[in-house]
Parts: sequence; C-alpha cells; structure tokens
Amino acid sequence: GIGNGYHQVFGLDYEKGTKEVSSRLEFVAVRGGVGPNDANENVMDLSGTLTPDKYRSVTFGITRAFQQSTTVMRATGSFALGQGFSVEPVLRYKDGRLFDFGISLRAKL
Repeated sequence: GIGNGYHQVFGLDYEKGTKEVSSRLEFVAVRGGVGPNDANENVMDLSGTLTPDKYRSVTFGITRAFQQSTTVMRATGSFALGQGFSVEPVLRYKDGRLFDFGISLRAKL
C-alpha cells in the first residue's frame, strides 16, 4: 500500500524437470524499506511438483525468511473435477505449527 515497499528487490530462480516431475529454487532479497515495517529480508523457496497426468498435480515446498527466522512448509494440489473445473487444496505449516488450510474451486471459462 501507500508508504510501504522497497527501493531494491533482487531475485534469482532456477527450475528443472520433466513433464511429470519438476523442482524449483527461488531467492529474493529486499533492501531499503520505505515504511517502518519494511525491514531488509532474504527469502529462499524450494519446491517440487509431481504431475502424473494432466488431471492431477501435487506440490510440496518450503520457504525460509532468514532475518525473521520463519519457515513455512506447504502442500498444494490441483485435481480436475470435470471439463474446466478443478479443486485446489492448500495446507501450510509455519514454524512447525498448523498455519492454515484452504480449498479453492477453479473454473476455466
């Protein structure tokens, strides 16, 4: 929002895999925060995705914010329900405790 943000953002990402299995590594560094809550931070994310077919996929990942000493682990999925409809669950743990759970229904029109 207004009065928040960073003067500098640096990022790197790498992805490798096949149609069925892929992994991704990302790193972001933010510097020069504008607002009082915009501290410098380094964040790394590692995830892996299994896609056995075009109707299903599952992703497992871990994100680490180093200056905040926070770790978030997640499991997400996408499962086709029919032509253009899928259900997408999300389960996240933050610092070893259940953080949130959600289910989205996606419609592709």
